[in-house]
Amino acid sequence: MAVYRLCVTTGSYLKAGTLDNIYATLVGTCGESPKQKLDRVGRDFATGSVQKYKVRCASELGEILLLRLHKERFAFFCKDPWYCSRICVTTPDGSVVHFPCYQWIDGYCTVELRPGTARTICQDALPLLLDHRKRELQARQECYRWKIYAPGFPRMVDVSSFEEMESDKKFALTKTAPCADQDDNSGNRYLPGFPMKVDIPSLLHMEPNIRYSATKTASLIFNALPASLGMKIRGLLDRKGSWKRLDDIRNIFWCHKTFTSEYVTEHWCEDSFFGYQYLNGVNPIMLHCLSSLPSKLPVTNDMVAPLLGPGTCLQTELERGHIFLADYWILAEAPVHCLNGRQQYVTAPLCLLWLNPQGVLLPLAIQPDTRAREPHLSTH
Repeated sequence: MAVYRLCVTTGSYLKAGTLDNIYATLVGTCGESPKQKLDRVGRDFATGSVQKYKVRCASELGEILLLRLHKERFAFFCKDPWYCSRICVTTPDGSVVHFPCYQWIDGYCTVELRPGTARTICQDALPLLLDHRKRELQARQECYRWKIYAPGFPRMVDVSSFEEMESDKKFALTKTAPCADQDDNSGNRYLPGFPMKVDIPSLLHMEPNIRYSATKTASLIFNALPASLGMKIRGLLDRKGSWKRLDDIRNIFWCHKTFTSEYVTEHWCEDSFFGYQYLNGVNPIMLHCLSSLPSKLPVTNDMVAPLLGPGTCLQTELERGHIFLADYWILAEAPVHCLNGRQQYVTAPLCLLWLNPQGVLLPLAIQPDTRAREPHLSTH
């Protein structure tokens, strides 16, 4: 008789616990254990709880490959979602195998977990593991559907229109409402005149692992309503025109000010902060170190000499590897559309930056568009 010890951790989220019956099956290289109910005296899977169980087998299973969790109905109660954080399995020889889960298990189903050893497909030689990987990938593709917007661009949600997003429960967290007096019997809740509304029924049917938790949703609504109400009163929420002054944008963020937002407001126009954003923004890999300037960027040493200071020059800094370029050439062929009846345009800029002796990244020159016959080079 071989005894495997399971340590099951339930998440600490609101309503993460469950009343449903949970069964476990261990699958190893030498066989699999009988399906065994995880049951102790009292409440088993309460929110934030850590419970220990034993799974008995006729013989040892060898290397543990999979852990199957079976979630089934308890008595006459309705289905109760369960957020499982992780499960640790201690084998008869004392070794510990960790099975990270970190997902909601909704309804009555079976979930297969693999050990958290981050194996690649090249390391999976057994048909059992290859089949599990294939089924997991298919499930992810069905849940997260993407399509190509344009060659070389990031992918976008696989829908053809906003109407399709409203009809698909996976995307129906927020919806657009053109007017407040429209016929709507779907249970949507929104403030009259506001451009966004929350589809409450769709939240209940959305895949639980791609929606916010109840506490996160409540936090978002709590923070969004005061700001949206203030913007509505100021007439900024329905504005379609361009901003005329930077102070107009500050009027939007009049509430929920933070140290970071105030710092950005005060320092956004400084060269050092401009370079900081390149390194700490959403796409820092746009920067490339240069050994020579490209022909499409006609920058001369005289242009940047006041910024580089005495004792050095542009060629010297290029040789030292201190000159970097952010080239947004991919935007040159980006398709553009009309917005509010007006044709939109996009530029393909170049930005030349310099890493100074103090280790600060500073902009040297910005060329708004590489497609211009006579580039308008602006030295920062």
